[in-house]
Amino acid sequence: MTIDTLRGRVTMFGGNSSGPLSDTWDWNGTAWTQRSTGVIPARQQMSAALEPLSNGFLIFGGNDSNAASPIFNETWVLLGNGWQRRISALSPPRVYDYAIAADSARGNIVLFGGFSSQNAPGDAKAETWLYKNGQWSRGPAGGPIARAGAAMAYDEFRKRVVLFGGTNGGIALNDTWEWDGVSWSPVPAPGPSRRSHATLAYHGRARTLVLFGGKEISGNRLNDTWTWNGTNWVPLNLTPAPSPRWGHAMTQTVNRQSVLLWGGSPSGQETWELRDLPLAAWGPPISVGACAAATSIRVAVSPSSLTPAIGSVRVNAAAIGGPSFLSLSDLGTTGDGAAGDRLYAASLNLSSAVLPGQYQLPFTVTDGGGRMVSGTIPVTVLPAGTCGAMDVALVVDVSGSVSPAIPAIRTALTNTINAIDCASGGDYQLGLVTFNGGVCVKVPLGQGGSPAANRTAVLGAINNAQFTQCAGPNARVEELSADAVSAAINNSAAGSCATCGPCQTGNFTSPWRANAQKSIILITDNIASTCNNQALPTSVAAALAEQSFQKGIRITTVYVLTGSADANVRTYLFHYAFGTGGRYIEATATNPAISDGLKASMQNCGG
Repeated sequence: MTIDTLRGRVTMFGGNSSGPLSDTWDWNGTAWTQRSTGVIPARQQMSAALEPLSNGFLIFGGNDSNAASPIFNETWVLLGNGWQRRISALSPPRVYDYAIAADSARGNIVLFGGFSSQNAPGDAKAETWLYKNGQWSRGPAGGPIARAGAAMAYDEFRKRVVLFGGTNGGIALNDTWEWDGVSWSPVPAPGPSRRSHATLAYHGRARTLVLFGGKEISGNRLNDTWTWNGTNWVPLNLTPAPSPRWGHAMTQTVNRQSVLLWGGSPSGQETWELRDLPLAAWGPPISVGACAAATSIRVAVSPSSLTPAIGSVRVNAAAIGGPSFLSLSDLGTTGDGAAGDRLYAASLNLSSAVLPGQYQLPFTVTDGGGRMVSGTIPVTVLPAGTCGAMDVALVVDVSGSVSPAIPAIRTALTNTINAIDCASGGDYQLGLVTFNGGVCVKVPLGQGGSPAANRTAVLGAINNAQFTQCAGPNARVEELSADAVSAAINNSAAGSCATCGPCQTGNFTSPWRANAQKSIILITDNIASTCNNQALPTSVAAALAEQSFQKGIRITTVYVLTGSADANVRTYLFHYAFGTGGRYIEATATNPAISDGLKASMQNCGG
């Protein structure tokens, strides 16, 4: 079971009900419906992941004890309503009960372990396999010991694949491992008891991984819930909660705001959803260029309204020259990447003695009832010029609804350009495109020739009174963000537009440099619309993300909350960010997350 971002659903295939199954089901947030997809062989004890390029529903292996060859090693991807077989020069062995997760930061799928024999379940594997661009390759040796039935998921916030537990023959395990795209590392943190066949899923609202259930080696079923925030395993006392079970399926929901659980043994056809956690907190990562004198230290807390209220939020910033007990101030309710947060922040001047490198700042959050959660804020101090040449197109919504946010957007873009200057070592090209009912190229990429002249042109356009005016030919009332993004990706000339005929003023025909880190920054408060004022399907964003990905252009998106948050807008902007390796930022009109998030993205070379 995993999310189907193209269709805005959770999709589930196969499993066991008095024998292996080959049916496919969709969850739309309120009900399950069976989906007609064509038939592939029935199977159980396999898992699914999202294929990075196609966003298709991918499964591998599994078993069917009734088949002539009961253990499979086929790779299948469900696209639309049809299955496609992926043929790879190399392939993992025939396995079932393996662990699998999509590593979106690296654009691949990670598979580990599994049983290779139907009659000798002690024959577990210790192999890592990577799937990318339709091909499997063997990962590096070393890492977790052989196991099957492990729980594994991708932590979108920390960009790590996390593996927990499983079984090796007659031994149940409770070790934690993390994959960083290169190698496995053990995590020496006490946590859940020994078990196999638990499930692990990312909770986007709480920015944490959630583990549930499983079974002990004795066969005893479990129903405890734990969270992993990259530092600590934290047990949760939740009521109500699913009954003890193992072999269930669990995934995050499409809007990343909850976790969905289905089935298991012996609980049958129950569906459960975990929304808010009692108390969760995380520190958004910070990237600071060596030429930046100050940064904002932030901790986001969920849910935004707590009873009793938060007592204190403190950070130990000594590692980067700050105080060991830095108290953060309450900035109020904010999205900051997930709805329902509350943001705490403090400004900190970096010590000039801090060297470029990776740092971890411990934090603690305590509420009025004495509950406490802790974690770390990852801080990267980058040397000037660490990214090399950078080309960045700024694509900004200037429609009437964005008006309250325009002052904050102007400030954020100015700070972001400073970050680009630092990260590129002064070797950059900027472009500026605005949109509402038309698309206006204010400054083509690199206009002015030198970075200094180009910077002057872009800042002049941002701070000009005409910044918020964009009619374009055949101007409409719709917000044409898809056409504006397409103009930047495809270097479009005046008059062109993908969805509405002629709508673009000015040429964006200056080429992206082959040797540059290429990024688009999209700032908007709404979904793109067609000429008849109908919202474009999210498949349009997915297609544009694919075009951008193929050209090596990352897209960082900023959802400015000028009204109530809209799940459709989030999904649209998620496609751009996660489909290209960019960053998704969400904030209210005046929140520092707009500026801080964009600076962090550019100082991280667009990621």
